[in-house]
Amino acid sequence: MASQKIIDRRNAVKKASLMLGFAVSGPALTGVLNGCTARKTIDWQPLIFSENEAMLVEAASSRILPSGETPGASDAGVAPFIDEMVAEYYLPRDQQRFQTGLQQLDPLSNEIVSRNFANASESEQDQVLKELTKRSDLQPFFLMLKELTVLGFFTSEVGATQFLNFDEIPGGFLGCESLESLGGKTWAT
Repeated sequence: MASQKIIDRRNAVKKASLMLGFAVSGPALTGVLNGCTARKTIDWQPLIFSENEAMLVEAASSRILPSGETPGASDAGVAPFIDEMVAEYYLPRDQQRFQTGLQQLDPLSNEIVSRNFANASESEQDQVLKELTKRSDLQPFFLMLKELTVLGFFTSEVGATQFLNFDEIPGGFLGCESLESLGGKTWAT
């Protein structure tokens, strides 16, 4: 039997993100294009979430992209990003779907590990998140949560500069080149 190559969760998320490219939902893409970026601080005032919901978003996003050898969701300020995205760019029905999913997270966590999600250990939180993938009624919420976590991380300064390759000004400087030597056309962007 051929040896299997083991891949950790961070590399799996990275590779999946690269494969997805910009295949993100309309509201998420609109928010990023309108300048919504992840904040660096975790000391934040929620726009739409209750204090408990904000703690749940913080805990769940930190388990989706945990800190370790590389920065994680909490290092990039993903929870305030998610709050802003849901508040400012999601339709009311999607806001309600997301908040309903958050409100079901503690009862599910209590059912599985006998404690609230934010107070559970990391391994217990992982158990609860795995259970979310099995529940068809909670899958839309969990997909939104994962999408916003990955989007918030990779569009933050931390994600873009410390995790991805970053070149503030891509390409070399071609100061005195004729338009013809550059292909005869100027760039649209």
